[in-house]
Amino acid sequence: MKRRSDIVIKMQILEAVRREPRGPTRLAQAVNLSFDKCVPYLQSLEQKGFLTRETREGRDVYQITQSGIDAFLEWEKLWEKLGP
Repeated sequence: MKRRSDIVIKMQILEAVRREPRGPTRLAQAVNLSFDKCVPYLQSLEQKGFLTRETREGRDVYQITQSGIDAFLEWEKLWEKLGP
């Protein structure tokens, strides 16, 4: 099985949150990571300003920011040009 790069995992997280704001457990499931491995990616994306976290009904929910959308769209264009 091929190992995904950190950037691919981060872009998959952005893509998942772009479709629908989610909590960390649902995000980990969406990108096929364990919760413990997903959390550092979420923290990194939040620190860089690509995600925001808010508490809804006592639970954290991540949303993509405009910077996150812009970064994802640029990555998507590059990915299409270069291919997997």
